[in-house]
Amino acid sequence: MKVIINDKFYEFQNPNTDEIFNKQKDYLSKLILECGNGEKSEELLTNLYSLFNLSESLIHEFVSSYGMDKTLETLKAKEVK
Repeated sequence: MKVIINDKFYEFQNPNTDEIFNKQKDYLSKLILECGNGEKSEELLTNLYSLFNLSESLIHEFVSSYGMDKTLETLKAKEVK
């Protein structure tokens, strides 16, 4: 997976990344099936879009709180040049 931190690209893969990603994907896929054609479809799409837009800013918030070194260490990230 890739992330942009402080205008640099990083690729990361820690031992839990795939498992965490797959659990989130399964959960969101179930929500789409349950809510996609119903009254909550607008709320669901808005939430999905919000998550997409918030991801980068939340990573920057983590960097601000814990520092760049801790963030990169946690993600097992390496800069992509």
